[in-house]
Amino acid sequence: MKISKEKIGIFIVLNLAFLIYSSSSVVAKINALTNNPLSIRFFLFFGVQLFAMVVYTVLWQISIKKLDLNIAFSLKAITIIWSLIFAKYIFNEAITFNNILGVLIIIVGIVVVVRHE
Repeated sequence: MKISKEKIGIFIVLNLAFLIYSSSSVVAKINALTNNPLSIRFFLFFGVQLFAMVVYTVLWQISIKKLDLNIAFSLKAITIIWSLIFAKYIFNEAITFNNILGVLIIIVGIVVVVRHE
């Protein structure tokens, strides 16, 4: 099965969108942990989070115009993998066997859905 360059580009855009989507959660967690809810810094972080969600939404719309919706939604599960990476390297949280097992199950599910395109 040969995948076109255009489709590879759409997959890249979609994964970039999911990276941005996941990073907005990171910004929200940092904001909640470090800032007073009534401070200017809190609202600046909130603005960054809101901007990230706008960028995600635009990239998502671009992607689903060129990709089957069932594949796009299946690939959205990759945000769990991004979240795990962020949890480890930004928040220094432990990665457990169950986390890895869950990610592997997600990857298998993505592969199964995308292969039946």
